[in-house]
Amino acid sequence: MYDGRAEKLTKSVPHRLANKLYLKVADLAAEEADYQHAIENYERVAKSAINNNLMKWSVKDYLLKAGICHLANGVSPLCPSQNTSLSFLSHPFI
Repeated sequence: MYDGRAEKLTKSVPHRLANKLYLKVADLAAEEADYQHAIENYERVAKSAINNNLMKWSVKDYLLKAGICHLANGVSPLCPSQNTSLSFLSHPFI
């Protein structure tokens, strides 16, 4: 339900409203042990927030939640053998 609404909002309104729904989807997915879906949504919001001056301070929180989901999924987020999509990070966030 929230996923579809977030995708529709991404096309029509500012990203912050869609991001709010994506975070809700990620939180609900994490609670239901759908960690991969939660990871995708946390990283999606982090990617869109990293270039926003107001939202960039929350990027670490989103990535922490994604990392916790990686660990709960049994995968280390920093393991070089895994295909992680953290290449969008700039120096201050590493």
